[in-house]
Amino acid sequence: PGELTLSDIEIKESIEYGGMKILGKKWWAVISDFSDLNYLLSNNRIIANAPTGKTIEIQYIEQQNEERSPVIMATAGHIEIELKENENKKLEPSKIVASGGIDYQKDENNRFRGSILLYDHETSVITIRGDEKYPAYYNSMPVDEIFINMNTDKVEFKITSPGSI
Repeated sequence: PGELTLSDIEIKESIEYGGMKILGKKWWAVISDFSDLNYLLSNNRIIANAPTGKTIEIQYIEQQNEERSPVIMATAGHIEIELKENENKKLEPSKIVASGGIDYQKDENNRFRGSILLYDHETSVITIRGDEKYPAYYNSMPVDEIFINMNTDKVEFKITSPGSI
């Protein structure tokens, strides 16, 4: 199985900071246990697949002012990450699609499961949907769809009607 680390690491010239060298880590992600991974240079897209019957593991963490966020963990059968150049000419994830059964642990109080996870960096919203094979759950409660605003940490969901379980 393979492993890939993505990060936003910036090293400033020492002269800019009065002789001090600064290493700033804003975020990093580790994608592991994939069977194959492709980087499509033409559209800055990373595509990874898990071995049959297994899942890819994803770990994500952010750091601001020497404080690290909790590690966000997820698993999926297939992942596509679209990278986009930001205003600082650095590549960052702009869209993420995880499918083939997802399990997303945002923190100790928020666990999400479903068929597909969609992340849009412009809106900072994660959408999770279920299907017959991989129904959607929020903390073990069956739901139709989940919306997570990453800026506000607000979670919204549509409760599954009794006839659709």
